[in-house]
Amino acid sequence: MKSLYIQSRLKVVALTFKNFFTEEKINGKTIIKGVEAKLLECLGEKLNFDFEYFLLSSSESVNSNGTWDGVIGLVQRGEADVRV
Repeated sequence: MKSLYIQSRLKVVALTFKNFFTEEKINGKTIIKGVEAKLLECLGEKLNFDFEYFLLSSSESVNSNGTWDGVIGLVQRGEADVRV
């Protein structure tokens, strides 16, 4: 089986959805919550990578010039490595 290479630090973009990926401030510390957030944390622990995340509240769309905005646009432009 081919070995999988994963960067040591990933830039992750996600849409804010209740119970999937949200953030909450508790005692001045930002905590991510939700199913996708927990999955990302577990993968990071098992595959040995850290991540920074960007949350967006709107979905993506195609602009008139054929480029994407939103989460797909961030990945397409290299501003994020992965979308969850």
